[in-house]
Amino acid sequence: MSTPDKEVVSGRVPADTHERFEEYREERGISKSDAIRRLIRSGLDAAQEEHAQAKQNARTQTAAEEWCHEKVEAWTGIAILSAVGVAFLFLIFIAHYLGFAAVPEWTITLLMTASLSLFVIFGGGALAAWKIRTRW
Repeated sequence: MSTPDKEVVSGRVPADTHERFEEYREERGISKSDAIRRLIRSGLDAAQEEHAQAKQNARTQTAAEEWCHEKVEAWTGIAILSAVGVAFLFLIFIAHYLGFAAVPEWTITLLMTASLSLFVIFGGGALAAWKIRTRW
Protein backbone atom coordinates (compact mmCIF):
# COMPACT_ATOMS: atom_id res chain seq x y z
CA MET A 1 0.00 0.00 0.00
CA SER A 2 2.17 2.78 -1.17
CA THR A 3 1.26 6.05 -2.78
CA PRO A 4 3.23 7.58 -5.64
CA ASP A 5 5.36 9.75 -3.32
CA LYS A 6 5.62 7.36 -0.36
CA GLU A 7 6.98 3.86 0.18
CA VAL A 8 6.27 1.29 2.86
CA VAL A 9 9.07 0.55 5.32
CA SER A 10 8.90 -2.33 7.76
CA GLY A 11 11.24 -4.40 9.86
CA ARG A 12 11.64 -6.43 13.01
CA VAL A 13 13.20 -5.00 16.15
CA PRO A 14 14.15 -6.47 19.54
CA ALA A 15 11.56 -6.24 22.32
CA ASP A 16 13.44 -3.53 24.23
CA THR A 17 13.69 -1.37 21.09
CA HIS A 18 9.96 -1.85 20.50
CA GLU A 19 9.25 -0.72 24.07
CA ARG A 20 11.36 2.39 23.56
CA PHE A 21 9.53 3.05 20.29
CA GLU A 22 6.13 2.75 22.00
CA GLU A 23 7.26 5.10 24.79
CA TYR A 24 8.45 7.63 22.20
CA ARG A 25 5.15 7.42 20.33
CA GLU A 26 2.97 7.66 23.45
CA GLU A 27 4.93 10.59 24.95
CA ARG A 28 4.27 12.56 21.79
CA GLY A 29 0.75 11.30 21.22
CA ILE A 30 1.42 10.36 17.61
CA SER A 31 0.58 7.38 15.44
CA LYS A 32 3.02 4.57 14.69
CA SER A 33 3.41 5.84 11.13
CA ASP A 34 4.25 9.37 12.27
CA ALA A 35 6.67 8.06 14.90
CA ILE A 36 8.45 5.88 12.35
CA ARG A 37 8.63 8.77 9.85
CA ARG A 38 10.07 11.15 12.46
CA LEU A 39 12.60 8.65 13.78
CA ILE A 40 13.78 7.67 10.32
CA ARG A 41 14.08 11.32 9.25
CA SER A 42 15.95 12.37 12.39
CA GLY A 43 18.21 9.30 12.20
CA LEU A 44 19.03 9.97 8.55
CA ASP A 45 19.70 13.65 9.27
CA ALA A 46 22.05 12.72 12.11
CA ALA A 47 23.84 10.12 9.97
CA GLN A 48 24.28 12.58 7.09
CA GLU A 49 25.65 15.24 9.42
CA GLU A 50 28.05 12.73 10.99
CA HIS A 51 29.20 11.64 7.52
CA ALA A 52 29.71 15.24 6.39
CA GLN A 53 31.72 15.98 9.55
CA ALA A 54 33.89 12.89 8.99
CA LYS A 55 34.59 13.99 5.39
CA GLN A 56 35.52 17.49 6.59
CA ASN A 57 37.85 16.04 9.24
CA ALA A 58 39.51 13.85 6.59
CA ARG A 59 40.03 16.89 4.31
CA THR A 60 41.49 18.91 7.19
CA GLN A 61 43.83 16.06 8.14
CA THR A 62 44.98 15.64 4.54
CA ALA A 63 45.71 19.37 4.22
CA ALA A 64 47.69 19.32 7.47
CA GLU A 65 49.70 16.31 6.32
CA GLU A 66 50.48 17.99 2.99
CA TRP A 67 51.61 21.13 4.82
CA CYS A 68 53.89 19.09 7.12
CA HIS A 69 55.31 17.19 4.14
CA GLU A 70 56.14 20.46 2.37
CA LYS A 71 57.81 21.83 5.51
CA VAL A 72 59.84 18.67 6.05
CA GLU A 73 61.11 18.80 2.47
CA ALA A 74 61.87 22.53 2.52
CA TRP A 75 63.49 22.61 5.94
CA THR A 76 65.47 19.44 5.29
CA GLY A 77 66.85 20.94 2.09
CA ILE A 78 67.95 24.09 3.87
CA ALA A 79 69.44 22.05 6.73
CA ILE A 80 71.45 19.95 4.25
CA LEU A 81 72.71 23.04 2.45
CA SER A 82 73.67 24.59 5.78
CA ALA A 83 75.51 21.42 6.80
CA VAL A 84 77.44 21.46 3.53
CA GLY A 85 78.26 25.13 4.14
CA VAL A 86 79.50 24.36 7.65
CA ALA A 87 81.67 21.52 6.34
CA PHE A 88 83.09 23.73 3.57
CA LEU A 89 83.82 26.58 5.97
CA PHE A 90 85.40 24.14 8.41
CA LEU A 91 87.76 23.01 5.64
CA ILE A 92 88.62 26.66 4.90
CA PHE A 93 89.21 27.19 8.64
CA ILE A 94 91.62 24.24 8.71
CA ALA A 95 93.32 25.48 5.52
CA HIS A 96 93.71 28.90 7.15
CA TYR A 97 95.54 27.43 10.13
CA LEU A 98 97.73 25.34 7.87
CA GLY A 99 98.62 28.46 5.91
CA PHE A 100 96.82 27.58 2.66
CA ALA A 101 93.99 30.15 2.83
CA ALA A 102 94.31 33.91 2.84
CA VAL A 103 90.92 34.56 4.43
CA PRO A 104 90.75 36.47 7.72
CA GLU A 105 89.95 34.28 10.72
CA TRP A 106 87.07 36.47 11.87
CA THR A 107 85.34 36.04 8.48
CA ILE A 108 85.57 32.27 8.67
CA THR A 109 84.35 32.25 12.27
CA LEU A 110 81.42 34.52 11.44
CA LEU A 111 80.38 32.48 8.40
CA MET A 112 80.71 29.18 10.28
CA THR A 113 78.59 30.52 13.14
CA ALA A 114 75.90 31.72 10.72
CA SER A 115 75.88 28.43 8.78
CA LEU A 116 75.83 26.34 11.93
CA SER A 117 72.98 28.44 13.32
CA LEU A 118 70.98 27.92 10.12
CA PHE A 119 71.68 24.18 10.30
CA VAL A 120 70.46 23.98 13.90
CA ILE A 121 67.35 26.11 13.26
CA PHE A 122 66.26 24.46 10.03
CA GLY A 123 67.40 20.99 11.06
CA GLY A 124 65.37 21.32 14.26
CA GLY A 125 62.39 22.60 12.27
CA ALA A 126 62.64 19.69 9.84
CA LEU A 127 62.86 17.23 12.72
CA ALA A 128 59.86 18.80 14.45
CA ALA A 129 57.80 18.76 11.24
CA TRP A 130 58.81 15.14 10.63
CA LYS A 131 57.78 14.18 14.18
CA ILE A 132 54.40 15.85 13.69
CA ARG A 133 53.96 14.15 10.32
CA THR A 134 54.79 10.67 11.63
CA ARG A 135 53.11 11.30 15.01
CA TRP A 136 56.28 10.18 16.76
